[in-house]
Amino acid sequence: MNTRRINLRRFCFVGDCGRWPGLAHPFYQDGYRIGAHGSLLVRTPSDRPDSSKGAVPKKVSLLCTQGRGRWRSWPKVNRREIPYLTCTRCGDGPNHCPACGDKGGIEPPEVQQIGDVWIAAHYDDVLRKLPNVKWRHSKNTTGNETCVSFRFDGGDGAVMPVVDSSLSRA
Repeated sequence: MNTRRINLRRFCFVGDCGRWPGLAHPFYQDGYRIGAHGSLLVRTPSDRPDSSKGAVPKKVSLLCTQGRGRWRSWPKVNRREIPYLTCTRCGDGPNHCPACGDKGGIEPPEVQQIGDVWIAAHYDDVLRKLPNVKWRHSKNTTGNETCVSFRFDGGDGAVMPVVDSSLSRA
């Protein structure tokens, strides 16, 4: 196993973290050092006590631990733009916002296919840099939402999809 230290800061939230300011920096919880950014969490084992530089969600280290299926190699690049969006400013749309004159900046983001779901391409970019990354589908801790669990030499994590398999039919 590769034991080099993973830079978890690149997985942390940038900007206003809202009610979870502790997500701006790696933190320690439940025997892990964690970098989290809303829909992405990366963790590495640690023997340090729980601590953070601000509030973090409780039990975030358990996100998407109910995996199913075999571990698969990270897929080849297979990207596309999401063909439907709502305005980031006023919620109108899709793809054109007459309500605010497109001041909300509707730009279809690029997504990467992982199995039958799609994740944000910028998450895929940073996950590809992890050593020997593998993936499988999982359920979140409430058991009602699919996510992608992954593991790599030195840790593991989860990423929430932006859209499900319906994008494949679009």
